[in-house]
Amino acid sequence: MKTYLLIIVLGWALSPIPIIAEEQAGPELPKAEELREEVPPGTYDLEILENLKDITKILPLKTTALKDVAPEFFVEAPANLTWEQALSTANKDYAEDRDKRALYLSKFLVKGAPVSRLGELNLREMGNNASTGGGRGVTLGLAIEEEEERTSDWPGLGSVKFKPIKARATFSFWCSHGEWIEVDGKRILDRGQSVLHGRPTLCIPDLKYRERVYKKLSFDHENRLSSFYFRSEPDKLGAVYEIGGNCSGKDGAEFYWASLRYKDQSKAAEVLSLSQLLGVTERTVADLKTGKTKYRDIYQNGRLAKRLYYKEIREAAGTQTVIDRVKEFESPPIDNR
Repeated sequence: MKTYLLIIVLGWALSPIPIIAEEQAGPELPKAEELREEVPPGTYDLEILENLKDITKILPLKTTALKDVAPEFFVEAPANLTWEQALSTANKDYAEDRDKRALYLSKFLVKGAPVSRLGELNLREMGNNASTGGGRGVTLGLAIEEEEERTSDWPGLGSVKFKPIKARATFSFWCSHGEWIEVDGKRILDRGQSVLHGRPTLCIPDLKYRERVYKKLSFDHENRLSSFYFRSEPDKLGAVYEIGGNCSGKDGAEFYWASLRYKDQSKAAEVLSLSQLLGVTERTVADLKTGKTKYRDIYQNGRLAKRLYYKEIREAAGTQTVIDRVKEFESPPIDNR
């Protein structure tokens, strides 16, 4: 009898118990999209500002030198040569290195120089460039690399194999369209008279420096950093923040910005404007579902002073976003929420 009882106990202990397991299962966890709705604007401010402060110490605008962060794109050049003299020196000293030759010659491309001189750099023109009534852009590639062969379907051509190319650095120029001249009583645009509107900008699309990967680093003609861009890795909610800085302010003043978006959404959830002292001056908050602007906060001395709510109105020409109402804060809170 005792032996029989022992077998029954062991058999029960070793049998599966799905009913008990189901009863102990916890509630279904909310999805990331639902959790995002609970994240108040300003939640990531501290992390963003700490990273920005760190970046501005490592890569300060106007003082970071090209030769220190990307020496492969730095070339020394005297300042007192004519274009003809520079061309002669480049052909002699850098005959076997097209990129170094172009980097050298770029130092002598000044405002008002004929656009035809860009051909002397012997670089490949890259992509589609902007064009306005006042001028057009020209982008030339340095250190061209071929990627793996791909296949794509083209209308009328069928399956086409090609190798995409990318440049490890580019020169950006802004040029005039040319000059209008009169020929046989008609005004035509003489593109041969196109000139440079300014000196070139050297851009590096990707650069790893001190354990961070930076994007879109730009350097002026004096080889000093004029803009940068950094993008974080997504966190558990899929949140990604982007940080940027440039010298586009009045008289070349430094300007900083940041934005927060989620990796599966194209539009930013928040966009921040920052002062030179890296304090928040404005915050634009968007609706996560529609991507439309909900409100914009204005800060004074680091405190929320005014909130502008927006709405859309329909007009004959289409939909327009306008200010719906304004909320003033007489005693603004200290934090940036």
